Amino acid sequence: MSTQAPAEAKRHIPELTSIRAIGAFGVLLTHAAFWTGNYTDDWTGRLNGRWEIGVTIFFVLSAFLLTGHWLDRLADGSSAPLQRPPSVSRYFLSRAKRVLPGYWIAVTVAFLVHVGDNPPATGGGFSGWLRSMSFTQTLQFGWIHPGLSQMWSMVVEVGFYLVLPLLGLAMWTLARGRFKAGPILAVIILFAAIGPVWTVFSHEVEALPVVSRLWPVAYFDWFAAGMILAYGRRVGWRANLPMCWALAFGFFIASTTTHAGPATLVPEDVYQALWKTLLYGLTAVFFVAPVALNVEVGWLRHPAMVWLGEISYEFFLVHVLVMDWVMSEMGYQVFQGSMLAVAIVTAVVSIPLARGLRWVTDVMTGRGGPVSPWGSKV
Repeated sequence: MSTQAPAEAKRHIPELTSIRAIGAFGVLLTHAAFWTGNYTDDWTGRLNGRWEIGVTIFFVLSAFLLTGHWLDRLADGSSAPLQRPPSVSRYFLSRAKRVLPGYWIAVTVAFLVHVGDNPPATGGGFSGWLRSMSFTQTLQFGWIHPGLSQMWSMVVEVGFYLVLPLLGLAMWTLARGRFKAGPILAVIILFAAIGPVWTVFSHEVEALPVVSRLWPVAYFDWFAAGMILAYGRRVGWRANLPMCWALAFGFFIASTTTHAGPATLVPEDVYQALWKTLLYGLTAVFFVAPVALNVEVGWLRHPAMVWLGEISYEFFLVHVLVMDWVMSEMGYQVFQGSMLAVAIVTAVVSIPLARGLRWVTDVMTGRGGPVSPWGSKV
């Protein structure tokens, strides 16, 4: 392990933006597989379902980028001048400006599209709209509205946004404003432990709804993996690209076995849930690690990939609603049709809509998409 110069550690890394595009298209593939009935009870069906690994990649990236702001402000040595912690109010304002306008537009459009459903859409009505707008739609089963099934992960993401300042302040307080490995790693490890503990708890306590397995606390270990990468970048860890990506591929293939459960979002038992969470986390962290730790990847620097990464959030917001329309226009009933055809047509329609939504939200907020000092728009 070697130590990086500050200028090197803070250079712009377009590959991180491109990885967002890969995550978004992974989510698209798994939804296309579900909509067309390709979540079959065999290896191919499990492989189709496992493209949801894109969500894990999003979580690891978010934690890596946002935690970096806290770690960068910790003083390097005992004689270094102390800085103030990052502004919590500015942090929340930045998150709100980036996340809420596009999300609220997508939610409102989905409710308008399904307003005439008879019987009413699941999670419909004014109360359903309020729940979706306030990120509380996963508190009970049946509150997720059509066209918005992917938004459970936004509830998780927002949950992490809310707790990150607490984690940052804990690290800051315990380390007394200095970059000290012990306190920082202790906070991250304790945070990571919450995920598997909640997974066991939510499977064993019958009073909890099944949907509690999708609550933010169940995924804190994935965010902790991104936080570990942020720590490693700060202290100068290095990564070998072929080895890391070979490990990521191996863990991903392992996740397609029956040990991680069937091709469904929620595994059948606690052991499958723990294995799936572990294997997804390892896949994502080894996939992201080389880029996070300063390995250049030429094809991820291609302008087209970076451009797609810049609109990946908006693509994520609109693609399920678009897929509903695509299935109808292609004459497919639910659980039939070509997975690849639906994915391609949905992407072709969603990309310009995502770009338009990004432009609208940037105009609304006056936000031009500032770049994190760690190399990606956040």
